[in-house]
Amino acid sequence: SLAVVVRIEDALHRAWRDGDDAARGDSALAAQLDARLAALLATVARAGGRVAEVQLDYDCPARRLARWAAVVRRLTGGALAGRTVWVTSVPAHLADASYGARYRGA
Repeated sequence: SLAVVVRIEDALHRAWRDGDDAARGDSALAAQLDARLAALLATVARAGGRVAEVQLDYDCPARRLARWAAVVRRLTGGALAGRTVWVTSVPAHLADASYGARYRGA
């Protein structure tokens, strides 16, 4: 089995919307990421690999942690279901007292 690291570039920062569109935008973002991850995992499977573990390497802005955690939860229920999932953090994330709780269950 394989461990895969998926680097999500900082350009994703532009995808976060504020205001009334935030929930719809987050749902669309999760759906797009889920589709891309599903395609990646299917390619690996066709090549004979079995992905057991995925690390999502994204330097999420600290103010978006709760929303990113919700996206990660959707991914673990979708394309990443049944796999161990890790998320990267930066020192600013660890200052958030709710950091661990945000990702618990994902």
